[in-house]
Amino acid sequence: MGGAAVCGSGKEIAAEGLGGERALGMRLRPYFGRLDYKYIAEWVNDERTHGLWCGNLMPYPMSEESLEALLEKDAREWDGHGFMATENDGTPIGFFCYSVNTADNGGFLKFVLLNPSLRGRGYGTRMMKLALKYAFDITGVDFVGINVFHVNQGARRCYEKAGFVLQTVTEAVYRHGDEVWNRCHMVAGRESRGRQEGCRTGETLCPAQRPAVEPEGDQAHRPAYLYHGSQYRFDVVIPHEASGECESESRRAIYAAETVDAVIPFALPIRWYPDTPDGKRSFNCQNGVVQLQYGSLDPHGVGYIYKLKSQGFEKIDGWQWISPQEAVPEEIMEIRVSDYLDRVVFSEEARAINDFLYGTGEMKE
Repeated sequence: MGGAAVCGSGKEIAAEGLGGERALGMRLRPYFGRLDYKYIAEWVNDERTHGLWCGNLMPYPMSEESLEALLEKDAREWDGHGFMATENDGTPIGFFCYSVNTADNGGFLKFVLLNPSLRGRGYGTRMMKLALKYAFDITGVDFVGINVFHVNQGARRCYEKAGFVLQTVTEAVYRHGDEVWNRCHMVAGRESRGRQEGCRTGETLCPAQRPAVEPEGDQAHRPAYLYHGSQYRFDVVIPHEASGECESESRRAIYAAETVDAVIPFALPIRWYPDTPDGKRSFNCQNGVVQLQYGSLDPHGVGYIYKLKSQGFEKIDGWQWISPQEAVPEEIMEIRVSDYLDRVVFSEEARAINDFLYGTGEMKE
């Protein structure tokens, strides 16, 4: 990964080149492993910091080889690339990775790291604002996502100041010693560009999505597109009866949400067990997490997310939209179950079923 140039040319990206912000005194350039690893190793100086930074994606203590392997995997699977943030004189002060999902024209930031000696002085917020400027103004995405553990309150406040808002919380995704950490998914969207109190002269507020919960029945902020999740692939999405605890009402309609992330639980192919007319399944959804009480979920399976025009949809609560009419999708996106297993909590019975079907081959009593 060492010489991969994020910007194609390998040239530095200066703040003034992204909106006249020389006052920021910060630049972005590609991460070069042979030159820059020493800074990452210095900044990730204990096991807790390591966990907050990359979870269990890389063993602690890391090495130059293990970091290179992680970044190469991210580049291979997500076309992710590493950035170094520097002072105008070239002194490295921070690091992050960025990738674009062309399926929904969204960006994603990960592995965000700041020189710990600079924390609490505004450097992290300015780095995130510069990252968002690159994402929106150079790569042209509609929104940018980022994940942060709930215990990392300093980072979360930094992201909020940069323009991110909380979208979902996934509980109990990582254990550090006796602690159990939740994952907060935050999003900054293009539609809320504006100015922020305390911004420097010439500093543009990075875009932020409006809060996930709006007044019930408020149609004033209708998005151009909505998203519907299903384990089945259709050429035309048809209304169906809502059932179970995942929907707030039981009406015959197409159910949709404003973000891809919100409908992923509904796209996961949870099946009856046994998979016959006499089979049974039971699950519910809360805060983007699927609680699977009974049934099976093939870890190698796929699901589908449908991008739909919002015309004809009515908002019924803080996040759901419904339409009684059939809809032809603008786009159909396939997702892999293996990428979202961390959003599924299995009961003991469901775990035994899945182990029998896809794991050990033995049904435990």
